[in-house]
Amino acid sequence: MNKILAASAVLTGALLLSACGSTGAGTPSSAPTVAPAAAGGSAQATSAPSSAAAAPEAAQSSRGNLVKAVGEPASQTYNGETVATFVAAAIEPAAGCTAQFASAPKNGQIVVATFNVETTAALSKTISKNFSLNMFGWKAVAGNGTTVNGNPVAIMCLDSAEQLPSTMGPGEKATGKIAFDVPAGAGTLVYTAPGAPAGWEWSYGK
Repeated sequence: MNKILAASAVLTGALLLSACGSTGAGTPSSAPTVAPAAAGGSAQATSAPSSAAAAPEAAQSSRGNLVKAVGEPASQTYNGETVATFVAAAIEPAAGCTAQFASAPKNGQIVVATFNVETTAALSKTISKNFSLNMFGWKAVAGNGTTVNGNPVAIMCLDSAEQLPSTMGPGEKATGKIAFDVPAGAGTLVYTAPGAPAGWEWSYGK
């Protein structure tokens, strides 16, 4: 697990975050991005060149994250090239665990999100040459705005056959689930790449 964390941190710390607003998977339109930090500096938010046909910028939450709906793609880029696109295909509140020795939720309920993930050949140009969405970089925010303590990912909840692969290489596709232990009621799931100033978020519940 430490190896996965280290690889993810190295890759995503250098990745640019972008909103994918195109109708074709893995082909983002003009959207806000986060540029990599120069030596001794900090990352700065930049915008792609505008045009008359450019899609409107994605909505941002009060936390500064790009707000995504179920079925809406998000993507990570490296040196201006898309390396991975991921879509929350479904988000199920009050879901049940499927692993044989799963424990009851500590925070109130289990929310299960199904993701479709696709990487591109450009992932091979990154330092780690892999992509991970399965474990690190997640947090949950309850409906009253309180951030859940600790990592909300419920590691032992789902049967291994259902889980999203822990890492993916260039030119791969996968569909899998991630379970989250969160407070009862509505809330928000937030994913931020390590070292990035902002990420993406998905609402769940009513």
